[in-house]
Amino acid sequence: MEHENIQDIYELSPLQEGILFHCTYAPELSSLYLIQMALSLRGKLNVHAFHRAWQEVVNRHTSLRTSFYWEDIEKPVQIVYKQVTVPLKQHDWRGREPVEKRKRLEAFLEEDRKQGFDLSQDFLIRLNLFHFSESYYEFVFSAHFIIADGWSLALIFQEVGQLYQAFCQGRDISFAASSSFGDYIAWLQKQDLSKAEVFWRQKLKGLKSTTSLTNLYADNLSSQEETVAHQLTYLS
Repeated sequence: MEHENIQDIYELSPLQEGILFHCTYAPELSSLYLIQMALSLRGKLNVHAFHRAWQEVVNRHTSLRTSFYWEDIEKPVQIVYKQVTVPLKQHDWRGREPVEKRKRLEAFLEEDRKQGFDLSQDFLIRLNLFHFSESYYEFVFSAHFIIADGWSLALIFQEVGQLYQAFCQGRDISFAASSSFGDYIAWLQKQDLSKAEVFWRQKLKGLKSTTSLTNLYADNLSSQEETVAHQLTYLS
């Protein structure tokens, strides 16, 4: 840990604490918190502008520059770094047969999921770009759920797209100042939890029975995956 590169340190949200607990005490389930997106990009990609767009987005959002520390302290904390260099790993597969490309990509996706993330590292995102042909790329985005959920990812990808377009056109773009996740943690710590308890006890006082959980003992639950299809993005 480079102390001079530390921007802020604060506690975790209750949800983050739960995720950290699962990942540290049941590592075999940590893959459940891996977000992996494979996107097909059609058109002539400006790789430099694409990489620069990702760097700018990471520069904007503190949660994307965050790692976690929990050993030998009473409560775990998250550490925000001032600067993080975003690596974009490129794979040139243009000389390979189409069937081989697809098999190799599927193998990569599986291995990437197995790899998971070390939450103590300063960058919990992986960016991999596969060059299939002059006008066809596969982009694989992997991140840990503890730093970004689905709603956040939609905003992140939107910003990347806007920045990419601007950089390709030779212009800069500015966004409204991004709020810090630390501000939310500070707000959360000021809340009166006793009032929340009174509210929910009142709200649930008529509840007479518990809710049954389906598939609680399903076999191979941790190996089940969810697949979502994405529309192709044409770059030119």
